[in-house]
Amino acid sequence: MGIWDRLDFSRNAVIEASAGTGKTYTLEKIVERLVTEMNYDIRDILLVTFTEKAAGELKERIRRALMGHEASKHLDDATICTIHAFCREVLADYPFECGMMMAMGDVGNDSALYQKAVHNVFTSREFKDTYKDSFAKLMEFRYTNVNTEKMANMAADELKRAIANENLLKEWKSKLNEYTKIEHDFEEKVNLLLSRTEGNPGAFVLTHTANGDTLRKRRKKTILDFFNGLDGKLEIAMNTASSPKEICDALGFIAKGEIDFVLFKWDEKEVNQEFCQYPGFEIFMEIKELAQAKIPVLKEKFFLEIMISAYHEFVRLKLRSNSITFDDLIRYTARLVTEATQEDADDAKRAFVTRMQERYKIA
Repeated sequence: MGIWDRLDFSRNAVIEASAGTGKTYTLEKIVERLVTEMNYDIRDILLVTFTEKAAGELKERIRRALMGHEASKHLDDATICTIHAFCREVLADYPFECGMMMAMGDVGNDSALYQKAVHNVFTSREFKDTYKDSFAKLMEFRYTNVNTEKMANMAADELKRAIANENLLKEWKSKLNEYTKIEHDFEEKVNLLLSRTEGNPGAFVLTHTANGDTLRKRRKKTILDFFNGLDGKLEIAMNTASSPKEICDALGFIAKGEIDFVLFKWDEKEVNQEFCQYPGFEIFMEIKELAQAKIPVLKEKFFLEIMISAYHEFVRLKLRSNSITFDDLIRYTARLVTEATQEDADDAKRAFVTRMQERYKIA
């Protein structure tokens, strides 16, 4: 008894097998049983393979297996083809449902479009206006030994990944929104702290530790050094003219702040108790956390902006060229099937599912 005799055709089944173990032969026997024993119409069966050679071989095997049977007369109308051929047929038959153009161009390769999309972003006025003269500094800061050409190639490779996996674009946008919020919050908190009439945390600490004889000198110096340098570091971090390296160093200084306030005392008071009375303390602690969060923002945000822009530019170029790739064939078909089987699918897509189910009883 072969595996084809043990299959339950009312359920999905997966047969895993290595090369040369008889997958094509098994498919042939499954079709033979479906047609000769279970009276399926050969035109109701969908058979897809990876290569045209395999599809041709499978069709000839089935032709020999069904020789003399009524079904052999309809074999040329049966769907025995590659995955890509099947997907192209679906997209051609249901252009409105899948959002494809009515007339698809030749199936080709998108390599040139990936490069062109990235090039268009790098040379666009919007990109130049956004980064002005800072792009070279950002490149030097973010990547070692990477010139603009290498960066473009890296971006093109990443763009290819995103086109193949649409979830990656969603991840980019989500992370960019997160980074934008961190930048906004950091700027807001720093401006709020610097605008306080009672002065900054550094001024407060200097005033209240002037006579703090009970505070150990080394610890006191650590606190004073930190807050003495804080204002200058905040200004560097907020100055758009600062280089990425200068900003990153300033953020690191702010975020580090290795001060354990609980352990330090002056005049028999714990420093954290005294310091927390200062109205700007809570703001400073928020700035400290945001400075740590802003370091990866500085390193990654501009690349995310490039990639998102390149993605949309690629889609625009793709529409203009009216071209389609082998990956597109599978991606658009998979998207159509996914959307059509959702609970909130529109009537046109529901009708697509119904027609496909009526056309193919077994796949």
